[in-house]
Amino acid sequence: MAAKRSGWLIAMLLGVAAIVLIGTGFVNALPSMISGASRQAPIVVSQPPAVDFAAGPLLDSGYDVSFPQCGRLLPAPTEGFAIVGIHGGRPFADQPCFPDQAWWAQQHNGFAVYMNTEFTGEGDPAALGREMADDVAIRIRMQYLPEQTPVWLDVETDNYWRGTPEQHNALISAIANRLTELGHPVGVYSAPNLWRTITGGADPGMPIWLAIGKGTREKAENACGRVGFGGQTPSLVQWVQVAEDGALLDHNLICPGVTPTGLLLPTSSWQAGT
Repeated sequence: MAAKRSGWLIAMLLGVAAIVLIGTGFVNALPSMISGASRQAPIVVSQPPAVDFAAGPLLDSGYDVSFPQCGRLLPAPTEGFAIVGIHGGRPFADQPCFPDQAWWAQQHNGFAVYMNTEFTGEGDPAALGREMADDVAIRIRMQYLPEQTPVWLDVETDNYWRGTPEQHNALISAIANRLTELGHPVGVYSAPNLWRTITGGADPGMPIWLAIGKGTREKAENACGRVGFGGQTPSLVQWVQVAEDGALLDHNLICPGVTPTGLLLPTSSWQAGT
């Protein structure tokens, strides 16, 4: 009898718990929690025409640099690609080495730029996003880079992210779509935990550049075949290694089977005036 009463009590408690969980929406959310899918609306981006990379050769690896590399010796330009940061760590902040680093990047077979993003919680995120995009476009033109130069959006928790994921996604969408209106193909750089924290794990609607931290080319190649963030597999993967001078240097890989068209601008086609 005691065993029967105990079993009845457990069943009753489980029933009450189930009712509570259903009422809170936990059960409906459970499939998304298990699969890692986002409950956020996807970010929709319309890409502009991109310069076909058939115009020039490209090795599948390269570097990215920005203000932390100011004053440091950069790797000798080789076949491959380079991506340069426009900002000094935050939107609208000058990057003192951008002119020199942009010139260095153009000595490679392909190049692109990246910009910092953030939302302080003040103002209209969509309007602010368009303003950030316009600022980037001006900085690109000031270095006489073509309007087809791809721009990668750097989305990291190192910068300020106040407000809600919906506001953050509105800002990211506004930046991306304003840049594409101006002729720049776009992609987004982040890591899974950073992207989930900032956007709620939304589908970014554009190519992703996945950061894996300290590692090796082999580790980057392995990451190419897995979901990166936002439910997408990466087009580019970044890993960090120690350079010859002892400083950290970002290395990058174009994932196998991915065409670089729209991810990078072929230097040869631009210099040829096509």
